[in-house]
Amino acid sequence: MLAVLALPSLLRATRGAKTQAWRTQAEQAQVDAVWRTGAHIVDARRASIFYAALDLVGLSAAKEPSLFLQALGVPPIGLGFDIAHPFYQDETGQTHGVSTCALVAREILRRAGCAVPSLAQPYQVGSGFSDILEAARAAGCLVMDRSLAQADVGDSIVWAGPSPAPGMAAPGHIATIVAIDDAMVITVDGGLTDERGLQKIGMTSRHRPFALGPPMCYVRGRDLPWS
Repeated sequence: MLAVLALPSLLRATRGAKTQAWRTQAEQAQVDAVWRTGAHIVDARRASIFYAALDLVGLSAAKEPSLFLQALGVPPIGLGFDIAHPFYQDETGQTHGVSTCALVAREILRRAGCAVPSLAQPYQVGSGFSDILEAARAAGCLVMDRSLAQADVGDSIVWAGPSPAPGMAAPGHIATIVAIDDAMVITVDGGLTDERGLQKIGMTSRHRPFALGPPMCYVRGRDLPWS
C-alpha cells in the first residue's frame, strides 16, 4: 500500500516544480529544493496538501493580484479586501489591513481535496481561522502539542499571542508544513509582505526552538474529512 500511495508523489517530484513567472529566482530555487522531497511522502493526503501549498509560493498582491485573490479562495472583486495597501503592525501591536495567512491555509486544504463543508462554501469575512479550527475539533485532529512532536508535512501550525490591549484582537498566524525535522520547520505562509508592504505567499524556515515562542497547536491535515 505504501508503494502505491508513494507513486503520485514520486512522479510529481521527478517532473519537478513548474517554473512560474511570478516567482523570483530565489523563490523558484526554494520551491525546487523542497519539491524534490515530495518523493518520500507516502501518505496521499499529505502529498496533496504539500503540492497544493508549493504551487502557490510567490503569488502576491503586487505582481499577480487576480491570481493572488484566487489563491485566497475569493473572487477577483476581493470581498472588500484592500490588498493594494500595506499590511503592518504598529508599535502598539495594532494591525492595519487584513492578513491573508488563514485564507491561504484554508485554500491550500480546499485545493488538496479536503471535504470540510465550510471550505466549499463562499468565504465569509473573518472565518478563515474558525473554518479550519472548528473542522479540526470536530474531526478530533486539533493537537494541543506546542512542541510539534508528532507534526508532519501537510499539517497546519497555529500561533497565537496575548491581546496587546483590551478590546484588541490577539495576534495570530497559521502556516502549512512542507518540511520538518528535529532542527527546523519549513512552511508555506500567507500574510507575508514584500518590500512595499503588500501581501504575498512565501516559504518560511523556522529553527527550533522557535524564536517567537512555541505554536499554540497544530491541525493534522490528513485526518480532516476528505472527498
